[in-house]
Amino acid sequence: MTFLVPSLGAAVVAVIKAAGALALGAGLAARLGLGGGRRGLGVEHEWGRLREAVVGTAQGLTIPGYHQACLYSDDPAYLELCRRHGGRPASEVEPELTAQVALEMDRLARVLVHLGVKVRRPRQLGELQRRYRSYLQPGTMLLFPRDPLLVIGGNVIETALRLPMRAKERFALRPVVMERLQHSGMNYLSMPPAEPEYPPQGIYLEGGDVLLDGREVYVGVSGRASSPAGVEWLQRFLGPAYRVHLVELAPEVVHLDLVMALVRPGLGVLYRPGLAGGLPGPLQDWDWLELREEEARALAANLLVVDRRRVILDASQQRLAAELRRRGVKVIELPFQAVAHWGGGLRCAHQPLLRRG
Repeated sequence: MTFLVPSLGAAVVAVIKAAGALALGAGLAARLGLGGGRRGLGVEHEWGRLREAVVGTAQGLTIPGYHQACLYSDDPAYLELCRRHGGRPASEVEPELTAQVALEMDRLARVLVHLGVKVRRPRQLGELQRRYRSYLQPGTMLLFPRDPLLVIGGNVIETALRLPMRAKERFALRPVVMERLQHSGMNYLSMPPAEPEYPPQGIYLEGGDVLLDGREVYVGVSGRASSPAGVEWLQRFLGPAYRVHLVELAPEVVHLDLVMALVRPGLGVLYRPGLAGGLPGPLQDWDWLELREEEARALAANLLVVDRRRVILDASQQRLAAELRRRGVKVIELPFQAVAHWGGGLRCAHQPLLRRG
């Protein structure tokens, strides 16, 4: 079984308080629950009512260049594409596919607006930003705001991504975040950046690996994205008020949210072979809708939870849709396979800024 998707110690933490608010120690700030006010941002659970989110964009989409850190895929054809066309606009290399990607992303944004969600989009990168770390790997992708940003409680965290070309994505999200943090009292910080050598033992943390259930935080580790050092960093930052669980993934899985979704308290979606170490204790008694291998390959677990009663699911996943409906979940079907070609699904394509309940 192969489940690769073509997508693409102590650390110093910079804590920035918006609008001159008092800078507190990170662990203390988390325990005080800063940012919980109505004017701020905040996410506590996967299933809280989605009120505000960033939805990715296909604008500026560029073929990734080849780099030794390209652990997202072992597909020889994909790697050859990176070697031959890395740095070229995707619209030149794959015009029809790229047009469909843009259509699917914009449709998702419109559906969320219709559901009452405040939708924001990444800002376009300037020339210097597009060139950031391009000496390591050319390419630009703003499809998946899930990975470069984390919102946990009253904390907004710019993460450390393992793929060099993705390091610049924070610059497209930072203006959106700063605009929303005015007078919010929230923590806004950036993790230590990856070293230029991108060593396997480095500090990496990607939002696709992180699932939230209140003070229980689950982080997947397979060696392809987040690392044990990144899990340790997150636990140290959040402090003892949170329990950060390292979820060992099968070595061919990129992110935890490609094999697991938390739909509502006690109900989840799971591709069990994608877990190398089994379920963490707090999740063992949940009702799991088990995926087949072909469904997992099609990113069925990477769904978008609107609230406890509604999800958005790729329209191709009819069996899972029926199972969710049998459990009282309203399923909104949306075609998303062109975006999935780039290695992410509906969860990857949005970053919750505010969830309530």
